Amino acid sequence: QRLIDTYIDECLVFVSTSCINSMALDPSHLFSNFCRLFASALHAIPKDKHSTDVLNFVFLFAMVWSLGGHLTEIDRGDFDSFIRNSFKEVFPFTDEASVYDYCFSPAGEITTWKNMLEFTYENDSSSSVDVTRYPYGYVLKSLCTMGEHVLLVGEAGTGKSTLLRNLSSQLPFVTLTAHCTSQCQPGHLQDLLESQLAVSRKSFGPPAGKKLLLVTENVNLVPAVNGNAPTYETLQQIMEGTLYDRVKMSFVKVRDTTVICTMNPKFRNSHLNQQFLRRFHVLYIPVPSDSNLRHMLEPIIKKTLYPFSNPDLLR
Repeated sequence: QRLIDTYIDECLVFVSTSCINSMALDPSHLFSNFCRLFASALHAIPKDKHSTDVLNFVFLFAMVWSLGGHLTEIDRGDFDSFIRNSFKEVFPFTDEASVYDYCFSPAGEITTWKNMLEFTYENDSSSSVDVTRYPYGYVLKSLCTMGEHVLLVGEAGTGKSTLLRNLSSQLPFVTLTAHCTSQCQPGHLQDLLESQLAVSRKSFGPPAGKKLLLVTENVNLVPAVNGNAPTYETLQQIMEGTLYDRVKMSFVKVRDTTVICTMNPKFRNSHLNQQFLRRFHVLYIPVPSDSNLRHMLEPIIKKTLYPFSNPDLLR
């Protein structure tokens, strides 16, 4: 409670007034995202590791990836400086790592994704963790485990589909993917759901004992019909736990379903309004910088070429 009273309001004001190059989200929406991510991140850490330092870091981690998770590259530099100045007495930042680089290892220890990458390749690990985009994968998995809905925003080639494939392999979910285009018909999504999933008299969802991960790609390409976007209305119904049965003309309950949507920010859609966005935890995935690409690819190249070349040439 002390950390919330001290930092949250100040951070919300900074994001709304200084980070003007990013998607505008309502402060109450961002705070709701913070509460959900804090709960899910804390749930993923063993209770025997709940020290004061770890709890402080969970708070910092949740604040960075909820209040600043939707920010673009332009605004993340300013947000990084703000967090460093605000938290310098709470958490020992290093000059080499951004606030977005810090994460938890699978063992629940505080580390950076670059250290995770080096450890994985140096130890010839075959871990299923996608360490090259580890912070995003960790946040995504934490939220989906708790049943939270997520919107991934990023240009083509930033790894959104790869993150989702890795997520599907790590969670015991039934995955159903819908690809939206500008030619998508109003009932396309509901037709797909009804053809693939079990619909009973009172409920709709995956087979008993399973959970459904509904992935809707390029959701901002959905066309409008008479000023409305029926696909968005269908998604909102699902996230609210209901779906309209077009045959019986009544609502049925939707069970055990988590929605993940992706969008390319270059394709704007005026119908992607705040009412729809507030259902999601919004994560922006930037294009990797040259230094990040070098850090990701260098261990792979060295490991591949080492048996064939003089090690001195690979330094």
